[in-house]
Amino acid sequence: MNGKIKILSLLLLVSLVLFSCNREKTGKLAIRFTASVDDNPLTFNEMIYQNALGNHYSVDEVKYFISDLMIVDKEGKWFHLQRDKEIYYVDHAIVSTLKWQITDYFPVGEYRSLSFIFGLSQEKNVSNFFVNSPETNMAWPLTLGGGYHYMQINGKWSEEVGGVENPLNIHTGISRIITPDSLIRYEHNFFTVSFSDIKFEMQEDKTTEVILNMNINQWFTNPENQGNYDFKQYGTGIMANDTAQKILKENGINVFSFSRNKIEFP
Repeated sequence: MNGKIKILSLLLLVSLVLFSCNREKTGKLAIRFTASVDDNPLTFNEMIYQNALGNHYSVDEVKYFISDLMIVDKEGKWFHLQRDKEIYYVDHAIVSTLKWQITDYFPVGEYRSLSFIFGLSQEKNVSNFFVNSPETNMAWPLTLGGGYHYMQINGKWSEEVGGVENPLNIHTGISRIITPDSLIRYEHNFFTVSFSDIKFEMQEDKTTEVILNMNINQWFTNPENQGNYDFKQYGTGIMANDTAQKILKENGINVFSFSRNKIEFP
């Protein structure tokens, strides 16, 4: 009997050693979200900023969704999230949302690309998908297509320093378009942000942290195609303004920058 126990114990030990040797080495990824105005960190609730057209403005709130995150290693293999949520909510008033500790494990090695959808794809942007606050507060009106805001940047703006302050509500989402024959169609304005010239490394049993920074001023700047965004022209309510939505969509492709932060133990 003792001999059988010893043999079983030995087989179990061998199995554990083999399993340990064959286990794929993996690490984790965390994303920290920051915001700036050009080269300076964003300061809230101060009328100290100016866009490309000379509009002065302040920022009170910044909140948005990103979804469908993917990374690609140096061999060209793409990795989608399997365990973690497909949609992530960022709110600069809620500190806990500013670092996304992704629960997926990724093979160790070098990675060269990262991409995500800003907002929500047509398939995922479904009314009543979220049941709890704060995500439920991002609901987009059913009359404009339903689903959710991609982003809300709220604040104030004025034509000159010390001038009359007006509400600034940069809200992006689905466009409702009325055609010349009075039909209504909806256009989804989500877009893909891609970084293909980057380099970061996943290390065994460690978490690699990267930073995605949003430059607020870039939403209002696109001199190449005359896409500078004028607060005076588009006013305070742009949710039903397809022209404003399209300018912000095109400018938004370049609002994020990527940087590598550090590696830490989980």
